[in-house]
Amino acid sequence: MSRFGTGWRFRAESRFRPGSFSRTSSARADLADAADVVGPASSIRRVFDPHIRADVRGALQLHFSCREPLQFAPRMAGTAHHALFPGSFDPVTLGHLDLVKRAIVLFSRVTIGVAYNPDKPERGGLFEAEERVELVERSVAGWKGVDVVLVRGLVVQACADLGADVIVRGVRSGTDFDQEVAMARTNRALRAGVDTVLLVPAPEFAHVSSTLVRQIATLGGDASAFVPLPVVEALRARAKRG
Repeated sequence: MSRFGTGWRFRAESRFRPGSFSRTSSARADLADAADVVGPASSIRRVFDPHIRADVRGALQLHFSCREPLQFAPRMAGTAHHALFPGSFDPVTLGHLDLVKRAIVLFSRVTIGVAYNPDKPERGGLFEAEERVELVERSVAGWKGVDVVLVRGLVVQACADLGADVIVRGVRSGTDFDQEVAMARTNRALRAGVDTVLLVPAPEFAHVSSTLVRQIATLGGDASAFVPLPVVEALRARAKRG
C-alpha cells in the first residue's frame, strides 16, 4: 500500500511517457518502493510499477487528485447522550447516588429507572414502588440532567420508550461483573444498539448495597451512614410504626 494511503489516484505526465496511470488492477504504482517520493516533482527520481518503470529526471510532474472519498476507518457511531440507570433502589443508597453523579459527567442526561416488581414486597422488600420513586426523587432533587421514572417491564423497552441509548450499571465485585455481563449480552440481543456501561463504585461505597441496608433496618440497626437523608427519615418513620 502506498504511503499516501488507499483511495488516492495518481496521474503522471512526462515528455518521455505521455499519458497517465492510476492505482487500478491494470497498473498499480508501488510508491512505497519508489525513491524520494516526497517533496516537489523535480525531486522524484524513480517510480516502480508491475508493468511500468519510468526513469524520470526533472520532467515528471506527479499530480495527486482525490477523486474518491478517503475512508481509512469505519464511520464512528453517534455518541450516546441519554443513559438509563435501572434498579430496584429498595432503598436508594449513597453508592447509587455516587454512580449517578459520575454518570451525569459521562452523559448529558441520566434517567433513574425504579423497577416495579410486584413480587418484591413478599420477598422482604422495604418500600413499595411509588415510595421508592419518591425517595429517589427527593434524594436527587435539584440535580441537573437527572430524572426519575417508574419502569414496568423490560429495561430495553424502557430504553425505547425513553429514548435512552445506553444502560448504566454498577459493579462491586467479580460476581457482580459476571452477572452484569450476562445481562448486558441479553439486553443487547433483545435490542440491538443499546450498550451497557459498567461503573465501579468509589472505595468508600464498595461495600454498600440495598440488601445490606434492608438487613440493618430489619434488625433495628442504624443505616444512616449508607443512605441519603430522605431514606434515613423514611426508615425512622417506619421503625416508629413498628
